[in-house]
Amino acid sequence: MAPSPYYRIAMITNFFYPRLGGVEHHIWCLSQCLLGLGHKVIVITHDYSPANQRSRRVGVRVMSHGLKVYYLPYSPVVPGSITPINFQSIMPLLRHILLRERIEVVHGHAATSALAFEAMALAKLLGLPSTYTDHSLYDLDDVGGIHLSAATGFVLRTCVQGIICVSHACAENLCLRVGLHPAGCGGGPTVRVLPNAVDGLRFAPRHVPEESSDNSVVVVVLSRLVHRKGIPLLMRAIPVLCATHNNLRFTIGGGGPLLLDIREMIEMHGLQGRVSMLGPVESADVPVVLRSGHIFLNTSLTESFCMAILEASCIGLEVISTSVGGVREVLPENMVRLCEPTAIGVIDAVKWAVERIRRGEGMAPHERHAAVKQMYSWVDIAERTIVVYHATIKRQQDIERHRSKVNPVLERVAWYVNATLPVRVMGMPVPRPMGVFTICYALVVEVMFALWSYLAPADAVDVVPDFCARKSYCRGGRNKNGRMADIYEFGEDPSDQSTSKFSNRECEIVLKTD
Repeated sequence: MAPSPYYRIAMITNFFYPRLGGVEHHIWCLSQCLLGLGHKVIVITHDYSPANQRSRRVGVRVMSHGLKVYYLPYSPVVPGSITPINFQSIMPLLRHILLRERIEVVHGHAATSALAFEAMALAKLLGLPSTYTDHSLYDLDDVGGIHLSAATGFVLRTCVQGIICVSHACAENLCLRVGLHPAGCGGGPTVRVLPNAVDGLRFAPRHVPEESSDNSVVVVVLSRLVHRKGIPLLMRAIPVLCATHNNLRFTIGGGGPLLLDIREMIEMHGLQGRVSMLGPVESADVPVVLRSGHIFLNTSLTESFCMAILEASCIGLEVISTSVGGVREVLPENMVRLCEPTAIGVIDAVKWAVERIRRGEGMAPHERHAAVKQMYSWVDIAERTIVVYHATIKRQQDIERHRSKVNPVLERVAWYVNATLPVRVMGMPVPRPMGVFTICYALVVEVMFALWSYLAPADAVDVVPDFCARKSYCRGGRNKNGRMADIYEFGEDPSDQSTSKFSNRECEIVLKTD
């Protein structure tokens, strides 16, 4: 059977709006583009319960272009993750949603999302194909990374038919952690690389360059203020740079545990007039903050892709970044200055960029914008993701076609046992830990699934009518190259910056139970 041109897709993760970050932005933009291409997309995540209960998000909400979001009534135990292995409550609710929405593809995001992995394990029992996207790099030598890699590897080998990574560095890290062959040898899923992208309509340079009265150069830093983002390097570099350049100013946006440390550094060195602290920045305000600067500085100690430098370059800023992880893959050498992840490396790179701006060298902002817009497009990423869905569904159909006459439960248990045995990847023995625990986990899930199927048969679940964006929503249709227009053109005015907000035209649906 040939793959259907349109799918019902469930994006499942613990990371979504109102949280702000790279994973959240990736899911939002990809979902909007898939809706614009005619597919049905829903998002399943946990509830968000801030101190102000009036802004609590729980239940079902419909966002821009008919994107339905299920906020499950489970609060996170740690930031961004709910209680794992919650058989009696989370999985029955997930099963009901997947059956009710007639989902055809389950797409999980992020290795630290327990909700995504439970949904992909449930999809295996329902006979649904699953795709997984890995967004981050993880250590190979610490206790947390070892246990996370073991759990990730088990789910990917037994429940997932397709894997997407946002960079080649991320793909290499994932294959090393979980013992997968990138080409799918040994019966495992194939690992594909699909990068993040940028919306060229939102991140456009200002039409008229802003002239400062004192010819000052503004360095913009937008990041979570945590150690892995290299904030200690930034704190050591700022006093030295301000002492050597009288007309250099810093604008720092973001929140995190190191916010107080930065404020103490500013007061200690008397830099209140040179360093501006913006605090957490809303997604709609990011382009405005970037347009106020000349240089964008990223000091991360580990990055799988770094969407921030892509957005800064698209808006026309001179980009400086530490040379870590997948950052080297994002921009060509003439559009980014890479430096060592040390304070001296950051200081030398900023000095180089300041002199470059004073001499008027480098690419013009509109040239940078045109180059980035040509290299990266969310619509292109969405179309390539559909190709992955095609391959995922075909692999699932092949598995169903060649399924033996053995009881499906026994066959799945055999898969689980095989997933705990050591294998050889590229000639190297790779152990698969958590053997006994894994088998116990799988058996409990099988028993609970049989109980749910008996108490609430699939035929008794009411289905909802499909509502998905049509291609006619895209007012511009297809451009000269035959591609769909950018994501914010779907029935919107491209000049209306309000379309960049996640919650644009959002309404809440109250579900009543019998």
